[in-house]
Amino acid sequence: MLTEMPGKPKPVDPGTRAKRIALRLLGVRAWSRAEMLTRLARRGCDEASALAAVGKLERAGLMGDERYAMERAQGELAKKPAADVLLEHTLTARGVAPDLAARTTRQLTQGSSEAARAIELVRTSVRATSPIRRARMTAPSGSCR
Repeated sequence: MLTEMPGKPKPVDPGTRAKRIALRLLGVRAWSRAEMLTRLARRGCDEASALAAVGKLERAGLMGDERYAMERAQGELAKKPAADVLLEHTLTARGVAPDLAARTTRQLTQGSSEAARAIELVRTSVRATSPIRRARMTAPSGSCR
């Protein structure tokens, strides 16, 4: 009969390890499929184990690119207004498929024009600027220099 040595952890199979790491990462924030696979590879998980873990989590509804794209784009828009192309770029840079990024952006920005969002961005930026700098920005050309 083999006895375990105290203080020595039992070996964990690669699939279980990948799933545990992924769950810990999801406890911090949402991840796209591509980001999660990259992160698991960096943590030493083999490709098959990482794919299996991500697949299980997607089937369980704990992660998915559609959910991630929506949460990420909503977060970006909550911070500040953004152009459609910037939102799409932000999503695709994180591993979201271009068609999903475009669809998500259209869904979130329908009913608001890019021009209106650009004006709101400028207003937000001006409000965040110091009063002296704001006076310089709004002063007629040639004065206050």
